[in-house]
Amino acid sequence: MVTLAPADQQTLNDQPIDGDQPGTVLRDFETVLAFIDDHITTVSPKHNLFSMGSLAPLNDQMTHPMQMALKRPQQRAYAHLHALYLLLRATGLAYVTGAENKPRLALDADGLASWRPLNATERYFTLLETWLLRAKSEIIGERPKPFQSPIADWDGFFRRIPDKGLRIAGDKKEEERLAYVPGLLTVAMLELFGLVTVQHGKPEPGKGWRIVEIHRRPTCAGELSIS
Repeated sequence: MVTLAPADQQTLNDQPIDGDQPGTVLRDFETVLAFIDDHITTVSPKHNLFSMGSLAPLNDQMTHPMQMALKRPQQRAYAHLHALYLLLRATGLAYVTGAENKPRLALDADGLASWRPLNATERYFTLLETWLLRAKSEIIGERPKPFQSPIADWDGFFRRIPDKGLRIAGDKKEEERLAYVPGLLTVAMLELFGLVTVQHGKPEPGKGWRIVEIHRRPTCAGELSIS
């Protein structure tokens, strides 16, 4: 049986959960749902990712739009959109339909009927559970990494972050390591759920997301002790 220590139970009780805290995952997830509801959202035939034409408009609607210095950035370059799309598909709230050569996204009416009555706390933990237990990387055309899982990546990454934060920009070794372990998708997930804070920098010419520093958020659910 999984139980939380009394101090950790109090941490959860004291943590407000809404569209802006502990992270912006709920607000941004609703933005993606509304975008699909309002548009004929086509996806790529191979991996069924957002079309190139949808990425920039969607990014502009995010709570914190990502800066890009790439000429034609693909979906995985928009790490937060990539993460939100994985949550969207893994929850089953959206599915791919249409002709094989022109697929599009549609919202699942039954799934939305179950989603809409949930309060903010229930939605937050539904998405968190989805990420940790059901969000397989194959859904978004990524190769699965042996012996890795979201929970293990989260735990291992938190152990790497010093109390003063982890400096990324300017450290080529750390930049390369971060891109693979835990990967930018996991960093984006952790930021969306408010488990880390990321200091964003201006992207270098021809490059995408520039991370300056990453800090753990010890006052939220990021450091609960489960026994």
